[in-house]
Parts: sequence; structure tokens; C-alpha cells
Amino acid sequence: MSTPRRRPAGGIRRPQVAGRPRTRADEPDEEETGTGGVALDERSGDAVPSAAPVRSGDAGRTDAPGTDDDADDAPADADGTPRRRSLLSAPTTRRATGLLLAVTVLLVAAAAFFGAEWYRTTFTGSASNTALTDVGTTAQVGEQVGEAITKVYSFDYARLQQAEDDARGVITPGFQPEFDKIFGSVKDLAPQQKAVVTATIPKLAVASIDGDRATVYAFVNQVIRRQADGGAPQEGSAAARLRVDAQFVDGRWKISAMTPA
Repeated sequence: MSTPRRRPAGGIRRPQVAGRPRTRADEPDEEETGTGGVALDERSGDAVPSAAPVRSGDAGRTDAPGTDDDADDAPADADGTPRRRSLLSAPTTRRATGLLLAVTVLLVAAAAFFGAEWYRTTFTGSASNTALTDVGTTAQVGEQVGEAITKVYSFDYARLQQAEDDARGVITPGFQPEFDKIFGSVKDLAPQQKAVVTATIPKLAVASIDGDRATVYAFVNQVIRRQADGGAPQEGSAAARLRVDAQFVDGRWKISAMTPA
């Protein structure tokens, strides 16, 4: 039983012709038998292309998008230096151009809105409040409105007509109907109770002055003395916090409205 001959591991060796010395050309080319060369099919003798050559260090490597291979595809300058892609570039589509235009319009509208608010606050808000800028006018308003309040809320049962005349001189025509209601009850009750009411203002603040109109907040204290039906004299007090609207009429500040505050 014959033993099969083993083929040399160095690839397919060409037969040697008797009497002909073997030359280097007859030696098998290592590059032809290794990967990346051309192998000879021992059955047919045809050349069979081998697998693509694998560079050392590339085995098992998986390229991902955005790696150095992408950088190789990036445009380069004349000297071969790859160009860096700009993060901000001009829009190249109609949709991007439309979005940019919409953002621009919104920014312009916001700037116009805040500009209008600044103008309103600066020229029609606190800056136009004379109470904060004109000390002389503010003092005049406080003094004259305070005096008007004491005249409206003070009276003596023995001199009611004088009290009424004094009060009407410090109120505007628009406030006359309201004053008539207040002083109407005083005319009925003050003589019966022999009431004497004295009003004082411990605290007053001018909130705003706009042209010929002003707003004042005041604390009003009233001391009430009375003696009804020949009895013992009685004394009491009352307090109120008022918002007083004033108007400059006939050379002085007069009361145009009063409401509890």
C-alpha cells in the first residue's frame, strides 16, 4: 500500500527539467502564494484572484460615520490640508431660508415691542409724574388738598352756614352733589346734638400729579364733641383713610372726588 505524497507547504512547485539548473525565476514567488496575490488552481491550472489584501492593523476594524475616513473625503486646500467644515453656513434650501426669515421677523417684532414699553415707561410713566420731579408743586398739592379735607369734615353746629360755605369753596362743581348728601345729614343732626367736629390729618401723601389733576392719600382723624338733651358732654373720635382726587381750578387745588382707600 503506497503512502500519499505530501505537497510542499511552500505552494505549487514547477517541475524541474533534467539537466537544467534551477534559477531564481523558477522559485515560487511569495507574493503570488500569499494573500493579495494570484494563486494557481491546481485542478485547472487557471489563475484565481485571491481576497483583497489586508493591511496590518486593519483587521477587525469597523469604520463608523464621522471617523477619519470621512475626514479623508472632506475637501482639501491646494497644499493637501483638509478644510474644516463651518458650523454656521448660509441656508441652502427654501425651507431653511423661510425659517431664517421667520426668526428675523420675530426678533424685530420683539425689539419694537420692548422699545415701545420703554418709551411708555420713560415718557408717560414715572418720568411724567410731577409728584416725583417737582417738589414745589407736590408741596402745594399736599398743603391745599389737606386744607380742603379738613374744611369738608369739620363743622360747628353753631356756625353751619359758614362751614358749608368754606367747604364749597374747596370742592369742584362735579363734587357738589356728593357734598350735598354728606352735609345734608349734618344740618339735621348737628343742632340736635350740639355737635362740634374737628378734623385733622396726621399723614398725607401725594401719589401722582399729571397736569391739572392729582391723586392724594390721607389719614383723617375726627374729634367729636356733643351734648344731647342737656346731658353731660360726650367726646369721641373717628378715623378714616381716603383717596382724594384733586383738580387745579381757579388758581388752587380742589377736591373732585373722595373714596375710602
